[in-house]
Amino acid sequence: GITPVISSNWEIWMNFLADKLTVAGLTVYFGGFYLITNQTATFLSDPFDGIMGFSPSLGGLFEDVDVPAIFGMLFTPKNEGGAELTMGGVDTTKFTGTLLYSPGLSNSDWEISSLGIYVNGEMKSSASNRLPLLLQGTSTMLFTEATALAIYSLISPDIVAHAAEPGTYGIACDRIPVLPAIIDIAFAGIAGQGPFNLTIPSSALSSGPFKSNPALCQMLINVSEGFNLVGLSLLKYYYSVWHVDEKRMGFAPNGF
Repeated sequence: GITPVISSNWEIWMNFLADKLTVAGLTVYFGGFYLITNQTATFLSDPFDGIMGFSPSLGGLFEDVDVPAIFGMLFTPKNEGGAELTMGGVDTTKFTGTLLYSPGLSNSDWEISSLGIYVNGEMKSSASNRLPLLLQGTSTMLFTEATALAIYSLISPDIVAHAAEPGTYGIACDRIPVLPAIIDIAFAGIAGQGPFNLTIPSSALSSGPFKSNPALCQMLINVSEGFNLVGLSLLKYYYSVWHVDEKRMGFAPNGF
């Protein structure tokens, strides 16, 4: 299972610094970024490894090295390997079909608009509203309680809150193989293209057993404190294009 972030249990202390970044022989000087100097004990099992994210306002990085302000990402299952980050372009050998784009909603976050969330083609009213979704490299998905419960109600009545880890939900592990639930998230498209769906297969419904109760398997959606976030539960099935200049995101199946 995956432990969700709950309030003050997860805190970090940071300093604002300046430094330089070198990737593939290209060096860029950063005017400032945050360096973690201390953190609560809940982070000990997953310490900071030096990886920093790219935001939609990262245009200066690409300008300094004179490449287009775009990057492509291939996330892969751990047992497959071969994950890839392409800066300044897109690796067309890593996906099939045509890239479909959704416009960005924010200058500071990778946020696009969901038009609805479906389970086996069905939608509950709580999941039908237009939702701003944050997309990140986190390993799971976070939704507000109303949206999470609406989705789970369409999957199985046997999914219950796991009190030992607030914000998580689980189901008996022997029920996972017989959950015939496919989740589709509809996204707004760019002008001239129209909306499109991205799909999470039933094989991704669980992130594994809870350590505190190995007979209970954690479901892929945790409850957040007022925001909606989609991570690798979805992105590991798609090649994703993060277009800084045009403030949009693109997706195409990656074959995994």
